[in-house]
Amino acid sequence: MVGELEHELALSPLAARLLALRGVQGAGAAQTFLAKRLQDLHRPERMRDMGVAAARLAQAINERQRIVIHGDYDVDGSTSTALLKLFVRTCGHDAVAWIPHRRIDGYGLGEASLQAAIEHRAQLMVTVDCGIADHGFARRIEAETGCHVIITDHHLPGRSLPECTAVCNPNHPLCAYPDKTLAGVGVAWKLAWATAVVLSGSERITDRLRAFLLDALALVAVGTVADCASLAGENRILVHHGLKALVRTVNPGLRALLDHCRLEETPTATDVGWKLGPLLNASGRLG
Repeated sequence: MVGELEHELALSPLAARLLALRGVQGAGAAQTFLAKRLQDLHRPERMRDMGVAAARLAQAINERQRIVIHGDYDVDGSTSTALLKLFVRTCGHDAVAWIPHRRIDGYGLGEASLQAAIEHRAQLMVTVDCGIADHGFARRIEAETGCHVIITDHHLPGRSLPECTAVCNPNHPLCAYPDKTLAGVGVAWKLAWATAVVLSGSERITDRLRAFLLDALALVAVGTVADCASLAGENRILVHHGLKALVRTVNPGLRALLDHCRLEETPTATDVGWKLGPLLNASGRLG
């Protein structure tokens, strides 16, 4: 394996051995690992139910239906929530961002989620970074309120699986998506990408939505690193480009955090993990 990498990619023995130790197998995988190109990302439609989810979210945006983004209180969950809310806003609509209280409401879908759907008269609820362990609440929300539920998550499922409009999770047992390491914010970004394709009417996404997706990689980088997701596979590409997007972001919240931490040059993953991440995580721990 080491010899193949040396020969095919003209690498030094040390570089080839380090790649092999990282589990990179074959010249093609090594090239992807080293190049970190956005075009090497998997199409979002390869994820189970992603096509259904994108079509339903696009419909809700076009018809100006009431949308609730159901988040989680950690950094992965909060960046996912912000990403989808900003995406809907970029599309000319708006959504309610709702995050359960850590101590009062607990984690994931629950009674408070049902009440939130009722209170906001939601027609579509999209979960981010949660929902795969729903204990039947997705079905209850749909049955009792008429609100469709789309679950986007990355956690390993339990014995039972949610029953709702769509469940987008690379770790779903019936999902053949190649990369199982995406963080919740990565799955949310994939939904935004897939929905942008639907709204654009072709694979050629409009300039406005393309610009959003590229800038939103800053949120993807923060959420992915703060969640301690593996920085291999797609995460390596997303974080690489996300850190570059972070330094030029116009997002006022991220801009304020960068200024507070005095990060004027391109931040590193260490900066995100040890400086930005804890600041964002504090709000969730405070309730």
